[in-house]
Amino acid sequence: MMDDLVIYTGTQCNFNCGYCDRDYIKEAHGYQKLKLGDLPDIYKLLDTLTQDFKMLSFHGGEPFLFVKIMDKIMSYKKQYPLYYIQTNGSLILKNKEFLTKWADRVLISISYDFNYQETNRTLFDVDETLEFLKSKNIPVKLQSVVPMSGDFFKARTMTQIMTWYEKGWVQKFGFVALKYTRSPKAYTIHLDDMSKEYIASFFQKYLVFLQTLVINNIPFHLDGVDDFKVHDYNEYDNPSELIVSPDGYLYSEFDFLDYRQTEVRSGKWRNGLELYNDVQYKLLDYCKTCSTRDMCGLKYARSAFDLPITLKHCEYFLTLQRMTFMHLNKLKNKSLLELVII
Repeated sequence: MMDDLVIYTGTQCNFNCGYCDRDYIKEAHGYQKLKLGDLPDIYKLLDTLTQDFKMLSFHGGEPFLFVKIMDKIMSYKKQYPLYYIQTNGSLILKNKEFLTKWADRVLISISYDFNYQETNRTLFDVDETLEFLKSKNIPVKLQSVVPMSGDFFKARTMTQIMTWYEKGWVQKFGFVALKYTRSPKAYTIHLDDMSKEYIASFFQKYLVFLQTLVINNIPFHLDGVDDFKVHDYNEYDNPSELIVSPDGYLYSEFDFLDYRQTEVRSGKWRNGLELYNDVQYKLLDYCKTCSTRDMCGLKYARSAFDLPITLKHCEYFLTLQRMTFMHLNKLKNKSLLELVII
């Protein structure tokens, strides 16, 4: 069931993160963005869709480069219980009026780099930004990629997380292991170049880090999953979100629209809504029977970009992630005394 209607405002971003695929997208496909002239069709789409979406989300690129469009869509007669904005956070203080207007119905999710925020991104005052959002009672989720080099698991990372949580500036954290990058030259799945010993060593550090969060009652999700249950993953042919792309089409995954994968479009929205049936998602033969297929976000990329499986280390990684989910579920249900003994 689709819970989230997503407006993809555009590819443009004011950051240039080293692991991001913006350069590839610009070179291979060109940027795309919503325009004010698209609003009549967007309004018609909102009126036509019959699903009972729990929230309307804005993603990019950087959505705060499109504040006027966001405000007009949020002001339309078709209203939603929650408006979710995924942002790098750098333009929040420049848009206080907009956020004050929508403070009671907006949730801000900030992408943050605990390792390379100062070198990998445009500098801005993160503390002042979080303090402003708290002053408006706007809930904040902070999401971070986790480099598998192990640099993430330093004391300063945990100290920063605990400080922001204790101040009430961040209500939830999200973590995603950095398994692949897409550059202008290549789509690289880093797991293919790692030994099983290296992957196991990463998870050993990851578990210690995550257990510390559980013991301190700090809410977080992993890989987009909130309660650490595998069934919360959604296949793209049974998506939990419907993404409205500036190219006039609908998708079930951001990579599909960024990489212009026309064969997996879910429908179109410009000049009238049309939903496509029987969209074919091609998989490599091994991926079709892989024991971790239900958890894998790379299986379609392998087929689309001709990335054969050699060492099967992606399956090993996901097997350990499944075990991590099971462990965290048991840990969350233990008493404080049991946790202290652990």
